[in-house]
Amino acid sequence: MSAIKLYTDTALLKENVPSVHWFPLIDSLLTEKGLISNSDFEFVVNAEDCDMFLLPLTVDYMMGLGRKKEIEAFIDKAKSICKKVLVFTTGDIGVTLKFANVLILRLGGFKSKTEKETFIMPPFIEDPYAKLKHSFLTIEKKENPVIGFVGHANGGFIKLMKEALSFIKLNIFRFLGKKHIDFQPFYPSSLLRFKYLNLLEKETTIKTNFVYRNSYRAGVKTNKDLEATTIEFYENMNKNPYTFCMRGLGNFSVRFYETLAMGRIPILVDTDCKLPFSDSIDWKKHCFIIDEVEIANIGPRLLDFHKSITVEDFKKIQVSNRLLWETYFTKENFFIQLKKVLLKELK
Repeated sequence: MSAIKLYTDTALLKENVPSVHWFPLIDSLLTEKGLISNSDFEFVVNAEDCDMFLLPLTVDYMMGLGRKKEIEAFIDKAKSICKKVLVFTTGDIGVTLKFANVLILRLGGFKSKTEKETFIMPPFIEDPYAKLKHSFLTIEKKENPVIGFVGHANGGFIKLMKEALSFIKLNIFRFLGKKHIDFQPFYPSSLLRFKYLNLLEKETTIKTNFVYRNSYRAGVKTNKDLEATTIEFYENMNKNPYTFCMRGLGNFSVRFYETLAMGRIPILVDTDCKLPFSDSIDWKKHCFIIDEVEIANIGPRLLDFHKSITVEDFKKIQVSNRLLWETYFTKENFFIQLKKVLLKELK
C-alpha cells in the first residue's frame, strides 16, 4: 500500500507556532531540516504531485489570529486542481468548515449533524500501564456487573449555575468572534453524570465503586497531587471490569478511550456520539452502549447485557479492547488506520 502524498504550506511551520497548534501528524514528521516522510505519508513540494492538501495548523488557531482568508485561499488552491484538503480542528467543541473539498479531523461531534467527511480522532494518551507499573490482566466475570468511576460529577444547584454561566460566557465570546467554535446546546455534563451514576447506585443487582469529585481532576494543582489522582483514576479502572463513560463539554469522552487502553469495558451513554472508524469497528462488540433517552433503564439493560456474555467471552472482550486501543488509538497507529480511510476518499 503506497504512501499518501501530501502537500502543505511549510511557511506556516516557520512561524514558531507552539506544536499544540500543529496538525497532529506534523510533530512526528517535522525535523530541523523540515518535513520528512514515512511509509504512510509522503510530503511533496509541488501541489500538482499530491493526493491531497494538508493544513499544517489547526483551523481554530488560525481563525483566532484572524487568518480565515488564508485558510480559504489554501482550500481554493486545492479546489483549483481538484484536490481535497485535510484539516484539524481542536478543543472540546471544534469548528466546522463547510467546503465540498474539505475533510475534517476532530475530537468529537454529533453523529446526526456531522458530514460523512468528518473523521473522529481520539485524545492520545500514554499507556496507563506505564503509570501503574504493571501489565494488563483480565478480570473474572462475576454474577452481577461491577462498575467503576472516578471523576467530576456534582449534582448541586450551585454547580448547575456555574455551568450555565460558563455556557453563556462561551457563547458571548463566540458571538463576538473571540471564540471560533460551533454552537451546541447547553448540556450540564457534571450534573447529568451525577444523576446517571445515582441511577446505577440504586440498582441492587449492580455493584458500584464510584469516587465523586467536585471539580475536574479534583482541582489539584501540583505535579505530585496530579500524579496521585491519575493513579487513583487508573487503579479504579484496573479493579473494575466496567467503567461508566459519558461526554463532557464536548460530545466525546476521554475516559472511553482510557477504558479501552486499560482493557476494560466502557459503559457509554450515547449522546448522539460519533465514534471513530465505525465502518470497520463494531462498537457493540466492545462496549455497552445505551441511548441517553433510554437512560432510566440503564440498570436492567446492563444486567441483560452482562448475563448474555459467557465467562470466556467476558475475558475475550477485555483482551479485544486492549488490542483495539493498541491497534487503532495510539498516535502512530491511528494515522496508519486513518490512511486506509483516506485512501477510500481518494478513489
